[in-house]
Amino acid sequence: MDTIKMAKISGIFWKKENVEDEISKLYCIIGCIVFVGIILFILIHNQYTSKQKQKDLVIIEKELELEYLKKKLNTAFEEVLQLAKDDDVSFLTRFNEVYPEFSKKLSLKYPDLTSNDIKFCALLKLNFSNKEIAQYGHLSIRTVESKKYRLRKKLKLTSDVDLNKWMMRQ
Repeated sequence: MDTIKMAKISGIFWKKENVEDEISKLYCIIGCIVFVGIILFILIHNQYTSKQKQKDLVIIEKELELEYLKKKLNTAFEEVLQLAKDDDVSFLTRFNEVYPEFSKKLSLKYPDLTSNDIKFCALLKLNFSNKEIAQYGHLSIRTVESKKYRLRKKLKLTSDVDLNKWMMRQ
């Protein structure tokens, strides 16, 4: 009987040790999973942070480039305005450098436009008023109005279309 008791007691201890071993293994597995999870979180976070820094650098670089181009355009715009005010012969050349698509687009759509018409369109694109165009071009206001009328006919624009706004969109 003692051996049976002993066997039962040793079986209980054996089961208890077995359960304790299983619990230890379970804790070990859970600890490993948590450790691997933390490592993955750190790696993903570092990668996200790195990409975010790269995006921020690209944004800053593009903003600086935009600021540089704005300053350059403002300088060029002021230069073009001054050339127009002085009725300089190099006005149209410089205008085409600053706004390269404008003249090309007009010439392709309306091949019958003369260089004087394109110059007049450039002045309208720069948002000059009739009075300013007359003053800087040494013309009368009536002449400027006539030029606008003839230009409208060449561009096939109706009278309800504002020519200055139309030029600004081109």
